Order: sequence, then structure tokens, then C-alpha cells
Amino acid sequence: MTADDYLSLGETADRYELIDGVVVMSPSPSPQHGDAVAELIYQLKAFARLQMPGARVLAETDLRLADTLVYRPDVMVFASTGQPARAAARLQSPPDLLIEVLSPSSMQLDLVTKRDDYGRFGVREYWVVDPADGAVRCFRLEAGVLQETAAGGDRLASAAVAGLVLDLTALRTALGR
Repeated sequence: MTADDYLSLGETADRYELIDGVVVMSPSPSPQHGDAVAELIYQLKAFARLQMPGARVLAETDLRLADTLVYRPDVMVFASTGQPARAAARLQSPPDLLIEVLSPSSMQLDLVTKRDDYGRFGVREYWVVDPADGAVRCFRLEAGVLQETAAGGDRLASAAVAGLVLDLTALRTALGR
């Protein structure tokens, strides 16, 4: 199936992605996964309202990376410059920051396959949250490849979204850690 065919299906009740032309269904996320996404959106929307009016924070939205590749990231941030128009029917440009929350069944896909695909697509920064322990891994685009950089402590400053600092303590608290 092509990305155009896939996207013409419209909204569905189930969670699907198009990977190398094959429609793949993902199981529903766990409550911890949902807690992590909710906390991330809360922090990112609050930051955008105060510091970056016009920025877009989107969750669970299809992102077309190639003719046979459409992912549905947990969270995406588009800074005010270069973001897709609000009227755009489909997202086809790289977000500045993309976040995936791990599920046991998606770990390899998120940490290797998607990381590499997002890097080729031009995503400037990629965060991966592990709800099992509250750890966040940070990857930054360098020479077309998302390279892991140190991320620890209580705060994570974005290199792709100026001024954005994620409160990791609040994220861990939301996860019961």
C-alpha cells in the first residue's frame, strides 16, 4: 500500500501505521503509556502557550515520511517557523521534536527502526520515554543521523526547540516513579 492509499482511509478507531508499504496495527497503550503522553502534552502545551505562540503540539497524528512509510508518533512539536499550515490535511514535514513512549512490543521499532527513519526524514530531536522506569533517552540530528546524547537528572533541555525544558521529575511522578 502507498502512503496516499493509507491516508485516504481516513480516521479509524484502531491505531495503525504504514511500515514499508504494510499496514501494521498497534495494540492499545497501557495506562502508564497514557499517563506519560498526558504529562508530556501538558508540559509542552503550557510551554508553547507562554513561550512560543503559534507552535503546534500534536499527539497521535499520522506523519508521512515516504511513499510507503507513515508513522503515528505519540507527540510532535513544530516550532512556529516552518511548521505545517493549520489547514493542512496531512503532515509531511519533519517536526522539530518528536517523542515516542515505549511499549514492551515497540521497543526495537522505536529505538532502532523509527529512530533511523526519523533521522533520514530530518527530525531534529527525538526523545524516547520508558514508562517502566521513567528514563528518557535523547537523540539529536547530526549529519543526517539521530545520535544519542546524555539525558539525565531532573530536567531535559531541548536543542531543537529554544527554551523548552522538560521537567523529568513531574514526568516520573506522573508515572508513579
